[in-house]
Amino acid sequence: MSVAEVHDLNKTYPAFALKRASFSIEEGRITGFIGRNGAGKTTTIKSMLNLVHPDSGEIYALADQWM
Repeated sequence: MSVAEVHDLNKTYPAFALKRASFSIEEGRITGFIGRNGAGKTTTIKSMLNLVHPDSGEIYALADQWM
C-alpha cells in the first residue's frame, strides 16, 4: 500500500522548472531524496507539505488527494 504518491508534479520558477516528477512511497519503507543542487528535491517536499503550490500534478497521502 502506498502512503504517498506524486503524479506528474510541475512547478516553474524564473530560473528553475520541476517537470513531471512522479513516484510513490510504500508503507514501511524508508525513503530519501538524492540529487544534485537544483534538482527539485526541496520544491517536491514543499509541494507535498502544501507550502508551495505546484502548477500542475497530483499529490496523494494516505488515500487522500491534497492537490
